[in-house]
Amino acid sequence: MTYKLKLLRVLDLECIVVGESFLDRMHYLVHLRYLAIHLKGQGYILPSLGGLGHLETFKVKSNSDLHLPYIFWNAGNLRHLHIDHYCSLCREESAQIQLNEKYENLQSFTTSVLTNHIREKDTLMRLPNLRKLSCRFSESYHQQLPELHFLHHLEFLEASYYNELCSGPCRHMFKLPSSLKQLTLSYFRLAWSNISTIADLPKLEALELHQAFEGEEWNVGDHKFLELKFLKLRNIRIARWKATADSFPRLEQLVLVDCRYLEGVPLSFGEIYTLNVIEVNRCNCPLASSVREIQEEQKEMGNEQLSVRVWNSDSEPKKWLEDN
Repeated sequence: MTYKLKLLRVLDLECIVVGESFLDRMHYLVHLRYLAIHLKGQGYILPSLGGLGHLETFKVKSNSDLHLPYIFWNAGNLRHLHIDHYCSLCREESAQIQLNEKYENLQSFTTSVLTNHIREKDTLMRLPNLRKLSCRFSESYHQQLPELHFLHHLEFLEASYYNELCSGPCRHMFKLPSSLKQLTLSYFRLAWSNISTIADLPKLEALELHQAFEGEEWNVGDHKFLELKFLKLRNIRIARWKATADSFPRLEQLVLVDCRYLEGVPLSFGEIYTLNVIEVNRCNCPLASSVREIQEEQKEMGNEQLSVRVWNSDSEPKKWLEDN
């Protein structure tokens, strides 16, 4: 049937389970630009895309582990690869890859788990122009994260730590590329002293932290997030946050979710002239009061644009308030 669809350019089967027989006939779809499939079964080996020379986006949804043959990468125009289950390079074929071979067109890569095996590390090193990476790092990294500084064009990184045994936090912050503009970290439970690595990123504009650091106090100290415009803290169990307006001189939006231990936002944030939104969700009463105090300070300076939104705080458990 697939040979009758050889002129097809977009095929989205993400909501329909396909079988191995379909994968065997994919080479007929030579004009595809976009392909999304849903696999159900055990240990699929993804097909080679060498015959799909025009394919730019490939999305795979699966309920079991997948295997990626090295010739998969022969699709020269592939720019976006998204796999929502664990996927590894086939062992018997990994030795056939040339050490200097690069896949320069791939710009975004999403995969569920990366392990510490040399094949997966080599895969990332073969993607020199990658701009977006979303993944989980497994406990096989032995609580020490990999270095990603070799991804010189990476702008967006969404990374979480996957540890079924919950044996402990990661020990060290990994090296990040200076090109990063957006960064999301989850479940790493790093010491706050490691955040200096993030503050040193010269182009970072958006930062989201979800249980990424642990400790009762975040003392920003002399570190400055010079280009940061958006900051979101979720389920960060700090009680004290010490910072000045100079720490976040260009901050525009601050979002706090499930920060029930935090006693308040630094009052000096009222001096950040670029700040236009503070959003507080499921936090305590002192924190809600502190952001309203910041809003009053902004009004006294003539800034009527700061919007403070408090949602489900301890003082207003079921109410969304917006003050202009």
